[in-house]
Amino acid sequence: MITIRQSAFSYVGELESVALPATLATIEDYAFAGCCGAPWNNGLVVTSWGGVTSIGQYAFQYSGLRSLDLSGSNVTS
Repeated sequence: MITIRQSAFSYVGELESVALPATLATIEDYAFAGCCGAPWNNGLVVTSWGGVTSIGQYAFQYSGLRSLDLSGSNVTS
């Protein structure tokens, strides 16, 4: 089981899109918070949820997440 730890990508301004691998199970609190706050960035796009089953509190806060399609995902919390 692989985890993206708390605040791992927080405030990484150049991050534009992410495809999460099938081996990823957990995204902890604030993992991507504020990651796309740079003025030239239009927000984060998640292209694949992989094997994620749990997303922590505020994981995508202030990330400018443009869409959230969990259909076909394994996310339960």
